[in-house]
Amino acid sequence: MARRRYVFTHLDIDPSKLAELKEHLMASDYEHEKMLARTAKAGGLTGNQAEDINRVNELARERDRKTKALLGADDWAKLVNLTGEGLYRQYIDTAFDAAMVDAGHPLTTEQGDLLARAFNVTIGSKNGWNQRIDGAKDIDPATGFRPSDVALIRQAETILSEEQLKVFKNRLLDDNMMLIMRTRN
Repeated sequence: MARRRYVFTHLDIDPSKLAELKEHLMASDYEHEKMLARTAKAGGLTGNQAEDINRVNELARERDRKTKALLGADDWAKLVNLTGEGLYRQYIDTAFDAAMVDAGHPLTTEQGDLLARAFNVTIGSKNGWNQRIDGAKDIDPATGFRPSDVALIRQAETILSEEQLKVFKNRLLDDNMMLIMRTRN
């Protein structure tokens, strides 16, 4: 449940519904883990990657159907959005916050949350990764930034101090350089 802390902290729903959601997700996670353990005990994965992926995806679809029925359409939409933000919040905590601390300009909780929201709105969730901006993955050789980076920097200018913004830009450039080096090798 720790990985969902961001979602549960920010999901503004009736407390009894939130408690029911937590219970449902814990049970769902347990069933998922049991299925994976049964699969491993029975000889592991089938070797047919598509079949194995379909098994896992079917479990996720069933969990999502039940969760949506439990929450209703509006709260389901909030949950999906906050799940994306939560993933970016973890990324920010590991990739950006450490760099900010090292530079002597740590992020506040509010800044981290606002950056997570900016990433989610600009880049999207795992299902829409880098699909919200045309050419989002293409690095401009003149600047070293991708179009999605430029959009994020514009938003970060309203969230971060000048010093933090420099660290943020440098971290994006470092990530892009690593991406270029991996694609060349």
